[in-house]
Amino acid sequence: MRRRFTICAAAALAAAAAAGAWLAIRPSRPAPGPLACPKCGVLGLSFRVDAQDPFTYGLLVLVNSGDRTAVLEEVEPLDADPGLRLVGAVVVPTRVNPWNVTASDHHDFPPRNVADVVEPLRGYRVPPARDNADGHEVMLGFEVPGPGRFAFRRLAVDYHVGETRYRAIFRFRLRVCAPARQRAVPCEPPR
Repeated sequence: MRRRFTICAAAALAAAAAAGAWLAIRPSRPAPGPLACPKCGVLGLSFRVDAQDPFTYGLLVLVNSGDRTAVLEEVEPLDADPGLRLVGAVVVPTRVNPWNVTASDHHDFPPRNVADVVEPLRGYRVPPARDNADGHEVMLGFEVPGPGRFAFRRLAVDYHVGETRYRAIFRFRLRVCAPARQRAVPCEPPR
């Protein structure tokens, strides 16, 4: 009986040690942080483009709900189709964008109307918002290699505040269809 208790106790200790080791080394997901938008729903957009012609997707507006400046690191299209290539990412405060928000520009990246006021995404500083209109639009440049339909279904924004790293996921979706002049095939936002 005593031997069975010793074996059970040793097995329990080994299991606890293994669980503790797994918890210590498992990859943890960063919290969404102060740039997240819990009230943002799913936002889908689609349009036609020409292959190898950079275009802009620009519906992602970041508002810092925290009390410290957030520093952007990168943006990643998630659940993206092969061939949809991110060629650049820039940011502009919505207050200096003449369109307020640039939904898309089917032929240029960055759009000509804001090319002289955008800044690179990496290292861009998003200060705490003074009000809800104090946003910073992320404009993404993409291109596609040839004819077809190309999409992403979510966007991830990696950033930090001080030493704390965050990853905000936005349920923003885009589908582009190439070539631009092909109208026979529907080009609907991805589900």
